[in-house]
Amino acid sequence: MRPRTKRQREIYDYISEFVASHGHDPSYKQIAHHFGMNSKGGIAKHIAALEDQGLLARRRQNGHFSLELNPRNSVEEITCRIKWLKLPETCDEVPPEFELIIPRAMTGIHSPKKLRGFVVPNNAMIDAQIREGDIALIERREFARDRDCVVAEIPDGEVILSGYRRAGAEVEFVPANKKYDRLRFAADKIRILGIYRGLLRAPL
Repeated sequence: MRPRTKRQREIYDYISEFVASHGHDPSYKQIAHHFGMNSKGGIAKHIAALEDQGLLARRRQNGHFSLELNPRNSVEEITCRIKWLKLPETCDEVPPEFELIIPRAMTGIHSPKKLRGFVVPNNAMIDAQIREGDIALIERREFARDRDCVVAEIPDGEVILSGYRRAGAEVEFVPANKKYDRLRFAADKIRILGIYRGLLRAPL
């Protein structure tokens, strides 16, 4: 879960950075001073909201309150499981056997239920910083808009990741690599499988 408002996010980030730098949590007075607020009561309301969201907890020790970040965040709460994109039977690509588990923060505004993993088959989009072997996060969708980066099935059964452009009754796939040709097909001969939304890359 992420903080619901901009101010809550700012306060949560400030507390996280303060703890990482100082080894202990800031006081309400320090938080109020950082944000130019005169009232510690206003900070207390934001802290209470963050506590309700399970992002931190107030602990009373020796007559003083301390803050604990992410008190309920288990691995299951901060990660999500993403299924692999179902590919046509005619496609030679085979989804990996391992399970794809990613931080929820990587999904952005997109529901994990609508996202799928797709192993990038080549370097056609290398100039867009997408290279062969990367895992692309794909939003399942059957339509696309101009300039979207899409996963699509083309007439020979191949599945490609490419830029998309509508050209009248045809569709043009525009790679981000001069070594790859543009492809053009009748719109009713191709099938959009999803829209590119993010990237995972194994360390070199």
